[in-house]
Amino acid sequence: MRVTDRFEGNPVRVGDRIGRGRLGEVFAVSAGARDLALKVYRGFRANPHDVADAMRRAARSGLLFPDARAGRLRLAPAIGAVTIEDAGDTVPGLLMPRAQGRPLGDWVETGPDRAVRLEVLGRLLAGLAALHEKALAHNDLSFGNVLVGADVWLIDFDRAGDAPPPLARAGLFYDRVATGPAEDVRAFVCLAAMVLSGRHPFIADPAQFVREADVGAAPFARAPEPPSDADLTEFYRLALAGAVGARDLLPLWPGH
Repeated sequence: MRVTDRFEGNPVRVGDRIGRGRLGEVFAVSAGARDLALKVYRGFRANPHDVADAMRRAARSGLLFPDARAGRLRLAPAIGAVTIEDAGDTVPGLLMPRAQGRPLGDWVETGPDRAVRLEVLGRLLAGLAALHEKALAHNDLSFGNVLVGADVWLIDFDRAGDAPPPLARAGLFYDRVATGPAEDVRAFVCLAAMVLSGRHPFIADPAQFVREADVGAAPFARAPEPPSDADLTEFYRLALAGAVGARDLLPLWPGH
């Protein structure tokens, strides 16, 4: 596989594959002194409209946040488009900052203290507020799209925008399509509840829990009550009601 374009005047050298997504694969690459990631859209020929929309969304996110930061949250949107030659085929790709860290779900399994979990989630919430102030919703919050290391990263901006993608699928946390900032907040509630308590707030019976890979098989069963963390009761109530945005909810988050 070879990248035919240069980035900032430097050739792009492709390393190991570091991820795989719905529309393509992600590789570690370097361009001059910069370590980057390259998303290769191998589904281009089968899904040209879907891929074109995903690339446009990721590129717009990069233009809105050129320093790849939203407060204390690191972002990995697109910073350049390239063409790739692979086995006689030509496919498009996007360059982005190379995020470092464990997926949120794996990080939780290492047993961080609750105070540390609250801090990581607080960075994510504040970052979402910064995105929403520029009319940008992520639209795909999940354990796999938040990485925790020396920094907290939000990755995969293929679905980001002020409205959901035209071919959007139901996400990990809901049995309906995400629809912008309000759904980002509700998805954050689900992430937070699972990170803090280890259970899904909208599944009454733990035996009904569905892994991310199984999403789409059936609608989730909904529990009648939101998560029960005593210090977050008002936060959960307002977030799930959809009455206020991420910025308004920040003062209710412990430590913020």
